[in-house]
Amino acid sequence: FTTVRLPPKLPTPPEAEAKVYAAYKPVARKVWPMAEELPPGADERIERARAEPRLRPAVSIGHRFTEATLAQLRIGGDGLLSEPEVALFRSIIRPLGRAFAFDDDEIGSVDPRIVAPMVIFTTAHVPWELKLLPIPRAHYDKLLELLRA
Repeated sequence: FTTVRLPPKLPTPPEAEAKVYAAYKPVARKVWPMAEELPPGADERIERARAEPRLRPAVSIGHRFTEATLAQLRIGGDGLLSEPEVALFRSIIRPLGRAFAFDDDEIGSVDPRIVAPMVIFTTAHVPWELKLLPIPRAHYDKLLELLRA
């Protein structure tokens, strides 16, 4: 994970830190989608992926709000919301508790009953990159004229 901080010009209290669970991927390691026919036997692989057991049950993924965890959320702390607005927001957010994670154990994945697991097919190929042709500045206008014609 990566720790993200606010810009140095702003005062940064310790609670202004956030954890981002993402990794930087250079362009050279990016996987580009290709318009290609699925390999033979793809349907069987997809069905097997649907039948595989999950690492943990979907019911245990996510957070159930309690009064203590609702109190941890700073809702309307800067005085912009009135008390009825804060109460309304808490009543709206309470059923959506599984969308939040207060601990690393509560971070889960999409419910497999809603979205089927993905099987990503890849194609073996040799990576390549086109090099730009150097164009002298003196010939640039002439080249543009030729390309537009």
